[in-house]
Amino acid sequence: MAAPTPWQASRALPRPEPAPRVGRALPRPGHALPGLPIGRLREAWPYAVAAVGSIVVFFILFQTWMVAPDRSGSNAVDAFGTTHTTTTHLNLWSQQQPPGVSVSGAWGILTTIAVFITVFAAIQAIYRGTRTPGLVTAGAAVAVALFVIVDLLYIRSKMYELQASMKMSNDLAGHLGLAISALRGTSTYPWPGVSYVLASARLTSWAYIAAALAFGSAGVAATRTWFSGLHRGAAALPTGSPTSVVEPTESADDRDWGAAG
Repeated sequence: MAAPTPWQASRALPRPEPAPRVGRALPRPGHALPGLPIGRLREAWPYAVAAVGSIVVFFILFQTWMVAPDRSGSNAVDAFGTTHTTTTHLNLWSQQQPPGVSVSGAWGILTTIAVFITVFAAIQAIYRGTRTPGLVTAGAAVAVALFVIVDLLYIRSKMYELQASMKMSNDLAGHLGLAISALRGTSTYPWPGVSYVLASARLTSWAYIAAALAFGSAGVAATRTWFSGLHRGAAALPTGSPTSVVEPTESADDRDWGAAG
């Protein structure tokens, strides 16, 4: 067989591949975020819901949870026990001033701590896909729900004290303030036999929204962790053949079989 000519040899050589264009690298297929598989994100979304719900609850803690009005003004209280008083000074000249009310903010502080733990643990559960951060997320979310409902009940127990702190005294100066207010048209004087409607102390819609969000977030996280434990127990059962059981790369106690994606 004759040797190839130089022209034939040049045609037989492989052509070099074109250099790749310099630009922004595209994400690898099957990944939603750097280092986060789509499967893991799809399985760990309840932890993200619990984190977002807890953050919203944290901001609602600074809103007014209860309003306690009376003739001389009203008191507004948030979840931390901060009281904002609005008064019409009807008892300005009264010698018997109503006593002040102390509202503790301990339950609001505990709720805040539980919210931060929930958010941090949820981030770990989403990116690591292990069982321990998921358990911490569920436990902290349940703690947030419990602290919110206890705080709500505690503030409600202070309802009558807050309303009584704005009541009118029975001395002459208090009645003078009521008469001046009636002459100005801002209120009516409580004549005997004349009905007079007073607004009652009440919890605001913010308190109920916080409780609903906290219980919803806790329910989603706890349900996810519960089914993760069931899935983990089912995956750990042998199928009858020693070779059919695939050993996980992580320890059996820390592996989240549902969130691993």
